[in-house]
Amino acid sequence: MNNTLESIRGSWIARDRETAEANRSTLRNSIDQVPANLSEKLLSVVEWAEHTEQFSDVILDGSAKDSVRHVDEIMFLEAQI
Repeated sequence: MNNTLESIRGSWIARDRETAEANRSTLRNSIDQVPANLSEKLLSVVEWAEHTEQFSDVILDGSAKDSVRHVDEIMFLEAQI
């Protein structure tokens, strides 16, 4: 699991992500049981979902780093006051 998400383990976000990962894994493992014309479409959906997950991780990491920076700035200003 992503390092940023590790801090929110047990939250609905982490549970939804873990469920999505399990669903994609199940789909990939059972793809040979699906007719050939559908399996290509399903694999493209799985690849799209994985790409979206990677993009979301980048956004989440950036947001978390920005939040940490903002909290540090607030703590510094509070200490100065």
